[in-house]
Amino acid sequence: SRPPNPRPEQWMFYLNICFFDCDVASELTGHMLLSTFLSLLSVVACNAARSYFLANDGSDSASGATESDPWQTIDKLNTVSGTNAFLSGDAIYFKRGHTFRGQLILSPTWTGIKSPVYVTSYGDSALPQPVISGSLLVPSNAVWRQQAGSIYVLNLTATFSQPVASIGSVFFNGSPLTLARWPNANAQGSSNFATMSGMTASVLLSASFAAKPSGYWNGATAVFRANDQYYQASKVVADSFSYGSPSSLTIADSAPTLPSGTGFYLENVLSELDAHGECHFNANDKLLYVW
Repeated sequence: SRPPNPRPEQWMFYLNICFFDCDVASELTGHMLLSTFLSLLSVVACNAARSYFLANDGSDSASGATESDPWQTIDKLNTVSGTNAFLSGDAIYFKRGHTFRGQLILSPTWTGIKSPVYVTSYGDSALPQPVISGSLLVPSNAVWRQQAGSIYVLNLTATFSQPVASIGSVFFNGSPLTLARWPNANAQGSSNFATMSGMTASVLLSASFAAKPSGYWNGATAVFRANDQYYQASKVVADSFSYGSPSSLTIADSAPTLPSGTGFYLENVLSELDAHGECHFNANDKLLYVW
């Protein structure tokens, strides 16, 4: 069971990092964890129109124009996009050994063939390259409320200054949590599936369901394993249970023709939060539940 006060500094919510309509001259690699994680790998010599410097120990009230007077956050850098935008040949320098959280938005103003916007690093070459992480780190003073038993809940609106409309993934101590689901993932960590007995248009039939109250699965996400490489997800908008015959779920989108025996599972239903390492996100109330 989870301790009464989980170590909030260990929790991270992963969102997306986006680059728009620009060339990125530094060498970037992406490490996918259901969301985007970028590391800056090389230093690029830049003949820039303007330079912007960022460091964790900087200040957003600084000029941001020199190594000795850097900005602190990506949010401050993004105000360039919102006001006078980046110019051809501009350079953005992230300090080595530092991690920067947020969504980096590059929206240059030019068209045609021009010099790119350069994204690179500066500082002690012996230190690791800077990291841009599309995540929110839960602060150490975050308030976790015990919901019931081993389930704890965090109010994201009260915890973060910026709105959190959705969550791509939740990590604890570097390990991803699973959205509360039925059937549960098995003990080995690989997915466990229920099986379809048929599908017509947007109605899924299965004899696997246990009887539940009407509307129990409404709002859940149905995830279909079309084949070993392809999964499709759709919201459940209605359910129907009947004894002696397959029960049905109506989904929001017309699914492709899937044969009898296709595997599926249902996720992100709070009442299915029943195993260690699971979580549930209530998008309406911006509440995160964890086990």
